Parts: sequence; structure tokens; C-alpha cells
Amino acid sequence: MRPGPRTVFIDDRATYQTVQGFGAAWTDSAAYLLHEVAGPRTRERAMHALFTREDGGIGLSFMRIPMGASDIARSRYEQGVADFLHVLDAQGNKLAESSAQLRVK
Repeated sequence: MRPGPRTVFIDDRATYQTVQGFGAAWTDSAAYLLHEVAGPRTRERAMHALFTREDGGIGLSFMRIPMGASDIARSRYEQGVADFLHVLDAQGNKLAESSAQLRVK
């Protein structure tokens, strides 16, 4: 292929796959900063900017959480989840201080 400008033709009538949404990675460091460091107003603005398309938000649909080593982790991992994270149920009730307190039987 020779260097130089290229022309891209888009046929908006052709569909090859459906996009379900867009996502990003959510590290324990990011969760810590939003939950423990940022104030309520800053946290609300960050969530709004991440998960809505209003006011220039990027409209994320999905979040991926690394379940192993991460180069920007706050602490050493235990059983794939950082110890400082609170384990919550679907209603937001705290089940344990860390994954180490929950054991699969």
C-alpha cells in the first residue's frame, strides 16, 4: 500500500453487526478514588460524565473489572479481588469487608 490519503466509503444501509454498547475497565484504584477520596458532588459528576450522554458524557454501557493482577492496583490481590473492597449484595447491603471473608463452601 502506498502512503497518502485514503477514501473511506460508508453505506449506512448495510448492517454487519449490532453494537450493544461501549465500556471501559474499572480498576480498584479508580473505585477507591471515587468512593474514598472524591466528595459526593465530584463523584456524582464523574458518574454522570461516564454513564450518560448528557452534557458531553461518554455514555458507557458496560464496565469490566480486572479480577487478577493490575499494574495500578492499590494493594496485593487476594482471591482475585482487592481486600479493601466491600462486598455488597444487589441492594447495596454490606456482606463483608473483603472477599477473604466470603468462602465458597
